[in-house]
Amino acid sequence: MKEANGFGMSPSAKSLKVVLDKKGYKNAIETAKKLKLKNRDFTLTENEVNIWGYKLISQKS
Repeated sequence: MKEANGFGMSPSAKSLKVVLDKKGYKNAIETAKKLKLKNRDFTLTENEVNIWGYKLISQKS
């Protein structure tokens, strides 16, 4: 996940990341639901969320 390539994320995931980086990850599911209500094009696949999660875990090591 490098900033130079947009973290390799879809536009929806990038928008979620921006909000979570500001507000924290504690309420990530509720935040994603709110983004979906505001933007009908907001979509995250299970695979994308899994990859993102594993990358976050590997950064903590």
